[in-house]
Amino acid sequence: MKRVAIIGAGACGLWCANTIKRLAPEIEVVIYERFSQVGKKILMSGNSKGNLTNLGVCPEAYNDPGFVAPIVSYDSQAVIRRLEELGLEVYADDHGRVYPVSESAASFVTLLQRDNHDRGVITMLDCAITDIGTSGTGYLVSGQPFDFVVLAVGSKAGLSPKLPEDSLPTIDGSKRFERTDVFPALSAMGVAENIGMLNGQRVKANLELMLEGTSVYKTDGELQFIEKALSGIAIFELSSFYARRRIEGEVPDTKIVVDVCPRLDIGKLMAYIETQIPIRMFDASHLVGLIPMKLGQYVHNQWRRLPKDKQTPAGLAQLLKGLEFTVSHDYRPINNQIFAGGIHLSEVDKTTLETHKYPNLFIGGEALNVDGLCGGYNLHFAFAAGEAIAHAIKEKQNG
Repeated sequence: MKRVAIIGAGACGLWCANTIKRLAPEIEVVIYERFSQVGKKILMSGNSKGNLTNLGVCPEAYNDPGFVAPIVSYDSQAVIRRLEELGLEVYADDHGRVYPVSESAASFVTLLQRDNHDRGVITMLDCAITDIGTSGTGYLVSGQPFDFVVLAVGSKAGLSPKLPEDSLPTIDGSKRFERTDVFPALSAMGVAENIGMLNGQRVKANLELMLEGTSVYKTDGELQFIEKALSGIAIFELSSFYARRRIEGEVPDTKIVVDVCPRLDIGKLMAYIETQIPIRMFDASHLVGLIPMKLGQYVHNQWRRLPKDKQTPAGLAQLLKGLEFTVSHDYRPINNQIFAGGIHLSEVDKTTLETHKYPNLFIGGEALNVDGLCGGYNLHFAFAAGEAIAHAIKEKQNG
């Protein structure tokens, strides 16, 4: 009987175990988890509602489309079919984000863990694996022999800051895989401007990320101001592109351009300003018909800093349609959802995720240098990676 050790009871590990037992019930699967419960980060996804995948999943949603293409060919419909087989009813919102109808991530974790248990998956909790030994053609994990090992360790993103940066086990005490630097992604972005007066303010906005003066990404959604940073789902999307540049060792000049009047085109906005706002006596109260008072006060403060020849209706419209914030490179968010960076993708086969250095040892999920947009893309990759690894193990068993 073949034995598989899976290190990590997160999205990739739990899904991989489930698929292995569906494909080959005779294979013994043991999951080792460092925490006292499984799926800790799944439980936090989608503000605990469980954003499990996205109808828009495609290679271009990730940092390396060429690498992820074979993996995410296991698409959102395939994930949804598995969820339904587990007994989980789901729905998709207007942005394609897929959630349980219960709007509880715990529903998914409970059903998946129950199915794994019923299929004979063994789960070892409070069992951190720091080293994996090689033994002949197999491996030793926690003193037990295994034919296959799956490294499905996550990062400490969203978990205790006291956790070590690197949870990846060593191989025979010292051997490691080549890795990039890591940087927080799907997170708030610090700004140089003093935005304390806007703390707690939320608005719908269009946003654009500018790196070295070049537009990199545009999106829209809720923007939340916190004491020293911008937050919200739209900002989380922008943060991925910034983080990818940071792990390459670059610190690019970065600006976030915000349209705080997204529902009015420039023509309608100009008409409003010319008929409703007395420019020569303009103050923050004149903007309450467009934006919240606190934001109006901030815009007015920026307006007063404009050169006199820019303090015109057109200048105000341009400010409302293109409020600029300079990203602070010193700001390092704590409550990031993921880290950009990880094990170099050259270390694994892009179809099976088997490592080139160690036969029958696979790496999936967050450990790899793969990150996707906000909205279910990262959990989807974790599921799809677990699926690919499970099929590869089944093929190797047959071979």
